Amino acid sequence: PLGPSVVREPDEETAFVDPAGMHHIQNTTDGPSGASGAAGAIYSWLGISTRKEFPPVVRQAITAPLLAKFYAYGEPGRPKRNCIHAVGVDFRTMPQTSRSEAVEQLAQAYSNILVQFCESGLRKLRLLPMSGGVFSGPW
Repeated sequence: PLGPSVVREPDEETAFVDPAGMHHIQNTTDGPSGASGAAGAIYSWLGISTRKEFPPVVRQAITAPLLAKFYAYGEPGRPKRNCIHAVGVDFRTMPQTSRSEAVEQLAQAYSNILVQFCESGLRKLRLLPMSGGVFSGPW
């Protein structure tokens, strides 16, 4: 049987993907502070779990599903915490989507994440599943 695994925190050379919900990214009342579950844990690690909104550059870049934006969080004198916020598709709202349409949309989301990663100049990427869990709908 497998025991619990422990993974080291991402270092300053690593970008961590946040499979965000649009309702958090564009919400200027609750923003990161309204998140729970995996998103809440990510925002806590980034040090933004009490903020009411995401940085303006993130909100301006992510205006629709499938878009992504890199942002380096951190205070002076502390290690940067690098994040690529990305919004996938909420397949619960699209139950008639064909498999090929779903793959095409997810490919676009992952492509946008990889573009942000390349532009960041970082060396490592922790890529979480997009449109998974409750957002996967019939998939």
